[in-house]
Amino acid sequence: MKIKPYIKIPLISNSVITLIAMIIIFLIYFDFQHITMPIEGFLILGAILVISIIYTALMLIKTEYLMENHSFTYKTISKTTVYDYKDVIFIADHHALKGHHLTIYFYDGRSLALVTDKENTLGQELKKRCPQTIDETEFQNRYPGIKL
Repeated sequence: MKIKPYIKIPLISNSVITLIAMIIIFLIYFDFQHITMPIEGFLILGAILVISIIYTALMLIKTEYLMENHSFTYKTISKTTVYDYKDVIFIADHHALKGHHLTIYFYDGRSLALVTDKENTLGQELKKRCPQTIDETEFQNRYPGIKL
């Protein structure tokens, strides 16, 4: 089963980063005394905008989750990572609270933050396929140093 993440969150974060970069370049190259900007300033702003649009489009197209029988695969632009269901100990679903986020905790203490899809199919499928997950209080007792 293929699941695509909700596009609003990465789209907003990439737009904010691009806007900040463009403002910084504008402030560096803009001549406030003569109210002009040299042509290289415009070229750099255009390059930042084009690179950002291409990167965002590739990210939205290439990022996906593949749910398989014994593991799920997280594919991004440059990396593919496979996680076994048996290694998942706790799933913190922030879908209703903080937006479309899901945090998965593994037995070795590491965590993985994922952007879910609009209907939260990813969270529901992971909860179904990870039978050995524990509840929040038991997780806090086992791992007191990890803050949820």
